[in-house]
Amino acid sequence: MWFVLLIMLWGQYPQVSEGSVVQFFVEQDEVASVDLTAPGSGLKSQIVDLYDPYFNKTKKYEAFRLSDVMMRGFAERWRAPEFSDVAFVALDGYQPVLGLEQIEEKPEAWLAFRDADRASGFEPFGEKHIDFSPYYLIWTGDHQRFTTGYPWPNQIIKIVLLRFQNRYPAVFPQKVRETSDVWQGFKLFRQRCLTCHAMDRQGGWLGPDLLMPKGIVSYRDDAFLKAYIHKPSDFRYSKMPDNEDLGSKELDQIITYLKHQEQHKTLSDAERQ
Repeated sequence: MWFVLLIMLWGQYPQVSEGSVVQFFVEQDEVASVDLTAPGSGLKSQIVDLYDPYFNKTKKYEAFRLSDVMMRGFAERWRAPEFSDVAFVALDGYQPVLGLEQIEEKPEAWLAFRDADRASGFEPFGEKHIDFSPYYLIWTGDHQRFTTGYPWPNQIIKIVLLRFQNRYPAVFPQKVRETSDVWQGFKLFRQRCLTCHAMDRQGGWLGPDLLMPKGIVSYRDDAFLKAYIHKPSDFRYSKMPDNEDLGSKELDQIITYLKHQEQHKTLSDAERQ
């Protein structure tokens, strides 16, 4: 179990740090640019004590509640039914997408801006001593891990409010029932795969595109795909996480979704340029 302790510090404003501006976009349009750590931002920080899966230990961060950050950047618009997701854009172009319904889950999401055990900034991560500044998305729940559809992006510089089917038309399954296996597979793909994989160059770029120029289901059979998605570490060393918590039905749903997208490629050559 992950030990979670929130030390409430309402009324404490954070220390101002350089490079703390985050841009807020609605689809393609910038609507705000805010230094969240400035006293004038109106945001109040808390100390959040949690287990960090990157560092594999309990860490303590100074952070803002993500729902407060969304309100500061988008006001009530972020709760409008026309929007379904939010994308977090990192310095290196990494763009994980989060369903808006996940933001107000209990336990809640937080946007950290410093390691509370340090004078400033974050503890460097890994052999390359990566700095997670300016912002790092963190979660306090035992189940809220990047392997189960809860992204933990760092170096966040932009937050984009979007309607998923507008931003990712090649990923969104058209004209399918929400009770169908295609839709359930799409939900799993959006949570588990989209941060690293693209469909026709829409989505992540750390892993291969799974739709174009040739869809993966056209040259890999179901048995191989199920085994690989379930535990890629059995096949090769890579950054792709194992998905051992997914059952056979869920793996079949992901493959059903991939087959559906292969059969319904929606973008013309001109739109792909």
